[in-house]
Amino acid sequence: MKNLKSYYMRKIMFLALLLIVIKAEAQQEVTVKIKYEPGRTYDALLSLNLNCSINASGDSDMIKKITSKGLTLPLSLTLGGKIGFQGKTGALAADNSFPFSMNFKINSADLALNGNSIPIPKKLDTTITMFGKIMADGRMIADSVPGMKMKDSSAQSLSKSLNMIQNRIKFPDRPMHIGDTITRDLPFPMKMTGISATIRTIYKLVNIADGNAYFDVNNVIDIKANIKTIVVSITGSGTGKVVYSIKDNFITEYSNSAKIKLNGQVNKLVVTGDITMNSYYKIDIH
Repeated sequence: MKNLKSYYMRKIMFLALLLIVIKAEAQQEVTVKIKYEPGRTYDALLSLNLNCSINASGDSDMIKKITSKGLTLPLSLTLGGKIGFQGKTGALAADNSFPFSMNFKINSADLALNGNSIPIPKKLDTTITMFGKIMADGRMIADSVPGMKMKDSSAQSLSKSLNMIQNRIKFPDRPMHIGDTITRDLPFPMKMTGISATIRTIYKLVNIADGNAYFDVNNVIDIKANIKTIVVSITGSGTGKVVYSIKDNFITEYSNSAKIKLNGQVNKLVVTGDITMNSYYKIDIH
């Protein structure tokens, strides 16, 4: 009887250990698919902070024009703000599409130049609402904005912008393992002769726990422009964190801090600057 009891205890311990191993193995990979789901509410808040110091030298006449307007060098610009967002999705239709509505509002905004507050236009303190639908393949199609006449070209442009934001982070359609990285290059909005740009983000999967996938983020910015009498160099780097909810198929947190250096020359005027940017995005899904 004692040997039988010992036998079953060993079996139970073996099975428990096997379950722990299986669970640990299962948490070593994740397939990231960012998409809206029907019948959900997405409440988000984006916080932004920017500090910028700009100095100028070389062209005394131009510097006099700047200082004659009551400005002192170096110029110090600070910007802080919070943008609220709420998205709601409706029931799934027969074609696997579903409706959505989105509300955007600048909850707060602070702008100062050399320590002096700059008034923010009151028209920014409004809520913008849009309606549309999300197709079976995940594409977002905007069809109306209350108070605005939507032409076909406007709707197409707005839909394109929504999809660009949604697909800003495109993960591979395969399981990622801890330690895997993906590199994404952001297209520069202006394609002009004399401008070269690298805006690169690297995401590294560092942990899978508590129903979330955790990524470290590294950014590289390198923009060069040489157009006639204008020469500009913008370089910088940043780091951040991303939290992806596996059950919600959505990024629920994104933080980033970046430092950027500006060097430029317009004719004889030499401009230098240092910029720091911090952002934090959090979304609750229910």
